[in-house]
Parts: sequence; C-alpha cells; structure tokens
Amino acid sequence: MPSAANFKASMYCPGDPSLEPFARAVECAEMARPKEAIKWLNIALALNPKDAEALSARGSSYVVDDDYKRALVDLNLAIKLAPDLLRSYSRRGYVYLATGRIDEGIRDLSKVIDSDWVDAIDQSPDIDLVNRSKAYKIKGKFKEASADLALAKDLELLETLQDERMHLRLKEAKTLSDKILQRLPQNSYANLLGGIAALNFSSYQQAYDRFSQVIKRHPNFSA
Repeated sequence: MPSAANFKASMYCPGDPSLEPFARAVECAEMARPKEAIKWLNIALALNPKDAEALSARGSSYVVDDDYKRALVDLNLAIKLAPDLLRSYSRRGYVYLATGRIDEGIRDLSKVIDSDWVDAIDQSPDIDLVNRSKAYKIKGKFKEASADLALAKDLELLETLQDERMHLRLKEAKTLSDKILQRLPQNSYANLLGGIAALNFSSYQQAYDRFSQVIKRHPNFSA
C-alpha cells in the first residue's frame, strides 16, 4: 500500500480523485489501522471536503482511536451534508453513549433501528441493538433492554449466514436463512441475505420473493 505521506494518484478515478485515498482508508480500517485510515481520509477530504461518506468514515476511525471529540465533529457534519446516510447516526449514537449523552444516543440508534436500514456491505444491526440495550439499562428500562438483546441474538445469526456463504457452504447458508426468516419475516436485512443465499443455492423463486420484500420496503434500494 502506498504511503499517505507521499500520495500520488495511481488509480483511474475520472471526476473524483478522492476515490483512491478513500479506498486506501477503507483497507486500513479493515486491518484495524485507524491512524493510517485517518491519514488517507484527510487526503480524500482535502480533495473533496463535502464528501459525507469520507467524513463519516473518518469519524468512525476517530472512534476506534478513542478520539470522540473529533469523531463527533465529523459525524455531525456528515449528517448535515447527508441526513439520509444512516451509518452516520449509528456511529454518532455510539459516541453519544460513550460520552454519557444517553438520551441522544438512544435517539440516534433508534433512528437507525426503526428505519429497517438495509446495506449489503456495511451493516451490523445486532450491534446497534446491543448498544441501545445498554443505554436502556442505564435508563432503567429493563423490558426494552431485554427485547433489544433478544432481537440482537436473532440478527447475530446473519453473521453466521455470511460466514457459511463465504466458505461456499451454500446448503448450510440456505438452511440457516430459512430459519432466520421464520423468526424475522419482515426484516429487510434478513430478506436481503436470505435472497442471496437462495440465489446461490439456485432457489430462484424464493430469491425473487425475498428480494421483492426488500424492494417493497425500500423501493430505491440497489445492491
């Protein structure tokens, strides 16, 4: 990976030279190297200061680096620029909870959870539920906390489903997706991954039905 200190564009990114440093930052974030990710995102944002995705990503890297003050600045601006980018609320919700702003944290996490947000790449809905459950416990709302944890356990199975697919255990992935959708028949993320599992297993009608369920709730979704 080229150094952020000596960055020279090498990818062909017509119209947006910030895409390459953004891609480099994603690589660093995936390897748990937040400081390097931040350096690449600084370059991306110097080239495109109003890139809400890059601001949100840098905010996330600041969170990993325990710099909540800078994280909040980036996430607030990302939300101002792109109020429909739900991952920013997920990240800001965590920052609010980590800094003791419990009501604001619950508000942001609830916005994400209640949206039935669906993203084929960047999504871990169980984590938002676990975080909100902790916040509810602090507020003494034990019934709501318990409900969130129960739903989080069901959604955590989707990580196992993805692992089965990644290792080409397609029959196992299909069986698990059927089990999850018996519990969460209306959940868009479960239907998306269930549709992919069905498609990988050549169950085309079932894949069509599950994708249709996602599109019905999110008509502008594409993946």
